[in-house]
Amino acid sequence: MSNVDRIAGVLVEHALVGPLSGVGGKHCRKCPDVDGLDWIRHVTAKIDAELQPVIETVEQLDALPPGSVVLEAMGRYGDFLGITTIPGVFHKFPAPVEGWYVVAGHGARESTSIELPARVLYTPEADHG
Repeated sequence: MSNVDRIAGVLVEHALVGPLSGVGGKHCRKCPDVDGLDWIRHVTAKIDAELQPVIETVEQLDALPPGSVVLEAMGRYGDFLGITTIPGVFHKFPAPVEGWYVVAGHGARESTSIELPARVLYTPEADHG
């Protein structure tokens, strides 16, 4: 599914509903406690979560298609022997070299060794449509 399709899905799911005139009285179709004045922030956060989801489990990480790119959480790698390090960015390769590879540098990691939560930066589906 393309990013355009994903954004459209969020906009339909969280459309403003209510009176036809003005913003007053309108609310989110799915989240009725969000009124018209807070809707832009609300729907922007939903789009961000749809396009760059946070991966909480190894199973979610493994379910991503080959070609996906993730940014791992700052965790145990934050300070190594007094040297400040940054979170790793990993690219998922297909078979026969299947696995997660460091984008900058060299090496590979099992999905179980990527520090979670991780944020998805890219999936190949974003290019379609």
